[in-house]
Amino acid sequence: MNAVVAKEIHLLRAASLGGNSSPPNLKIIVGESQMPDNLSIEAAKEIYAAQAKELADGLLKSLPGGTLDQLLAELLERKASLLRVPR
Repeated sequence: MNAVVAKEIHLLRAASLGGNSSPPNLKIIVGESQMPDNLSIEAAKEIYAAQAKELADGLLKSLPGGTLDQLLAELLERKASLLRVPR
């Protein structure tokens, strides 16, 4: 059995807006288990969509806009090969 190595990533958080003195809720990502192998394609798509929405909501509420912009650019650059159409 492989040991799970936890890694903390420390980031600046988004500033409070509109006089709201409470800081945004920060999210912690915990990979609890793997996707089951026996899911239908539709069930897997629903899980991936729900997890992506939850992660996006957490990041949008927690990170500064500049960090979000750069994260989006970094993700698109890393996955650009998936978006290219062969000629």
